[in-house]
Amino acid sequence: MCPEPKMLPWLARKSGVSLPEARGMWRDIARETAAEYGDQSDGEIANRQICELRRRLQEAGARARPSR
Repeated sequence: MCPEPKMLPWLARKSGVSLPEARGMWRDIARETAAEYGDQSDGEIANRQICELRRRLQEAGARARPSR
């Protein structure tokens, strides 16, 4: 499995998601992308993982902060 990105705490804080929840998301994403894109280079997989992490954190943050 890929190591946790160094910017994970910052991304979690920026989106309003707790760090344990963000770490859980990261583990799920790493597992899913490794299974789905195992034949691609590490750089391509890492890019997909970060994009997916940002998308999920944004969604989770939006659910946590209802719009006005």
